[in-house]
Amino acid sequence: MLKQSSYLIQVNTAEGPVRGAAEEGLAIFRGVPFASPPIGSLRFKAPMPPAVRSEVLDATAPAAICPQLPSRLSVVLGEQGGRHDEDCLQLTIWSPLPVTKRRPVVVWIHGGAFGSGGGALPWYDGTKLARENDIVVVALNYRLGALGFLCRPGLVDGNMGLLDQIRALEWLKENVASFGGDPEQITVMGQSAGGISIACMLALPAARALFRRAICFSGGLGLPLMPNPTAVGNRFCEILGVDPDSRDALEKLQQLSVSAILDAQLRLMRETPRKPGDAAPIFLPAPVLGLPPDPAFDAAVKAGAGSIDALIGTTAEEMRVFQGFDPRLVDLKSEDLPAVAEGLFGAAGAARIERAYRARPGATPTQLFTDCYTEWMTQGVRRLAVAVAEGGGNAWLCRFDWSAPGSGLGACHCLDLPFVFGTFDAFENASMLAGADRSSTEALSRVIRSAIGRFVRTGSPAGADLPEWPPLTAEKPVLLALGSTIHHGWFDWRSAQ
Repeated sequence: MLKQSSYLIQVNTAEGPVRGAAEEGLAIFRGVPFASPPIGSLRFKAPMPPAVRSEVLDATAPAAICPQLPSRLSVVLGEQGGRHDEDCLQLTIWSPLPVTKRRPVVVWIHGGAFGSGGGALPWYDGTKLARENDIVVVALNYRLGALGFLCRPGLVDGNMGLLDQIRALEWLKENVASFGGDPEQITVMGQSAGGISIACMLALPAARALFRRAICFSGGLGLPLMPNPTAVGNRFCEILGVDPDSRDALEKLQQLSVSAILDAQLRLMRETPRKPGDAAPIFLPAPVLGLPPDPAFDAAVKAGAGSIDALIGTTAEEMRVFQGFDPRLVDLKSEDLPAVAEGLFGAAGAARIERAYRARPGATPTQLFTDCYTEWMTQGVRRLAVAVAEGGGNAWLCRFDWSAPGSGLGACHCLDLPFVFGTFDAFENASMLAGADRSSTEALSRVIRSAIGRFVRTGSPAGADLPEWPPLTAEKPVLLALGSTIHHGWFDWRSAQ
């Protein structure tokens, strides 16, 4: 139902007319398809363009999000809600009025370990970003879990969810001008899995050509692609009673119910052995369709990152949110710590533990392991920033330090999300915000939203509301720490090369 002050607004796309709602200075279009529904014979296949239509598409109701299992971070983020449907390859677009202008565009790629979330969720409402910064904000959905990242050579090519994201950018290149956006000024912005997706796109020249700038939060270079896609694909089929080598295997997978797909995904997750602390998802991008395996993947990302402007950030305690998910970490013993660290981080594990101990003497083994995990995560993200700078691009690095006084989670993974969008009401049940003072969170959020807006418009986040914030270089490896105070920090450039 439209608000009393709203009215309908119509634009034309390559597929036909689309009708959205004009609300308080913004034109908002919900559920705009950028691909055909990935159902029936299109399930487990690359996205296809949407059908041409003569009738007007009603884009005033929220889009569905991809069917998915409950998020493992729901206890921290709160329940996300949303309607689930395989017909989910749709965009939500917030554009300042009038839509006849050409404004810079930022495209949001959500996180969720490639298994949960959706661009259509209220968490990612682009109203404030669009209105305050005079930019067009777009949030996309993509396929998740097995529906998006099952890969079994000879049966399913894989990376459907990543191809969905690329298809959305292709569609926007062709159509965003109708919504008031400039197709030559597109910035991609992603967090966690969304940030990893951006790294994948940097490694694919055709995808890299679809955007001008990148904002990458808590995800980037150094995170492995799916290590054993064939073995995972074979076991997934086996659980479902499908012979992956049979002539009708794909047809059988396409005829299964969504609940059967999700049940098999859950069973596979539960039976897959994991090293202590391993938080990597089962289904994620695989080294296929142009993505090379490690370490060639790292080199490809670095090559693609060299000529862009990039705003790259982490939280100060990324992995603290995951420490309670693995019972083997809760009662971790000091004598077991070196072996556990080596199992997850390789030969450098013992050195990481030693650095963590020097930084926080007296910490428990679980705290030390979590500190090491955070160092590993942030080091990979910072490598992306260094790759941009070394390749001749401009990179600005930030670290989110703020934490809620009642959460006990510190500046954990995902805590920056409500600050990026200013959507604190949508996160009202999030334990990571427990005890937060709304006036102070809103103030910090305004600063962050302004920096994002400046970056999208000009390629630099620096502004009068921030301390001096130059692009990083080897001589000045500066990062901006965002918390109750905003100040400069530094990092070891060499460790991030």
